[in-house]
Amino acid sequence: QRGHTRETSFFRIKTVLNNCGHNRFGFVISKKVAARATKRNRLKRILFTAIGAIEKITRGYDIIVYVLPHAGTVDEKIVLEDFKKIIKLL
Repeated sequence: QRGHTRETSFFRIKTVLNNCGHNRFGFVISKKVAARATKRNRLKRILFTAIGAIEKITRGYDIIVYVLPHAGTVDEKIVLEDFKKIIKLL
């Protein structure tokens, strides 16, 4: 069991140290979150842009972001605020 897991009502984030000098991100958004691929891809783009806007993220981690099914039922702004909150904890 390596790494750490953090969870909010909309996300589960797993982090593991890597040997690179930079972070690598992966997003997992299932069909339970949004049935249409366009909505899932839009959510990925919004989350990826939010990562670029946050300056103080520790470097050198592999970060997997699981979007939980409940995130598909609420407004994108609420989901984005929750994501920014959990990313700042890294």
